[in-house]
Amino acid sequence: MTKLGRQAGQIRPALGDRLATLVETTKPTKQRVFLVIILFVTLLFSFLDRINMSVLLADTSFLSELGIKNNTVKMGLVMSVFLIIYAASNIVFSPLGDLLGPRKAVLTCLPVWAAAMLCGSFAPTFAWMLVSRGLLGLGEGMPYSVQMKFVKNWFPPLERGKANSVWQFGLFAGPAIAIPFFIWQVNRFGWRISFVVPTATTIIPFLLVWYFTADHPRDHKWVNEPERSHIETGLRRELEAEATLTTASFGETLRSFIFNYP
Repeated sequence: MTKLGRQAGQIRPALGDRLATLVETTKPTKQRVFLVIILFVTLLFSFLDRINMSVLLADTSFLSELGIKNNTVKMGLVMSVFLIIYAASNIVFSPLGDLLGPRKAVLTCLPVWAAAMLCGSFAPTFAWMLVSRGLLGLGEGMPYSVQMKFVKNWFPPLERGKANSVWQFGLFAGPAIAIPFFIWQVNRFGWRISFVVPTATTIIPFLLVWYFTADHPRDHKWVNEPERSHIETGLRRELEAEATLTTASFGETLRSFIFNYP
């Protein structure tokens, strides 16, 4: 083989490697998939925080220490305070995602969860526990609608159904994991540990949101141009379609409701 032939033989593999690298770098990244997994983890941990009370209301040492044993009104109130404030917080603080951006909004809520659980771990009285539960409802009511804002910013319309179904699976996975876990913890270490462990583990969703999310794909350093273009093209088409829609008057809507049946 001539010297020229040997050089050509060396150049071809090098060009092939560079071409393969070029093709690889043009493949869309999948950061939006990682984002929805982070949203799932965040929702999962929120249920780990809240579900411990369902176990503690059947624990005699917890009820005795707080002085609510056989007092069904106070036992119900512990649950109701959380649910009432949670519902109100969900409505009142839903604009946080627009005001702060979804990333900062979630990062604001997570320390509130941790503070609420830490407060519960030291609760010496029933009133103290009510404050802990109210604070938890305040913190956990904020992120739900904010996580939907994440999905709206990161997913084209045709992908949102699947994305929402993935992260909202945490609604069911959380209790399924938490209930047997807390039953084991409380039986082995006492009821206060069921507040200490969730306080510590809140750091996991906090770090995931802090390091690996951004409000928009264009703000994320690990989203490459093909993925960003795919997302933004879908969002742009959605806006264009919405601009062509006409808003029906109240009378037209009412007539359609009354008379327009197949």
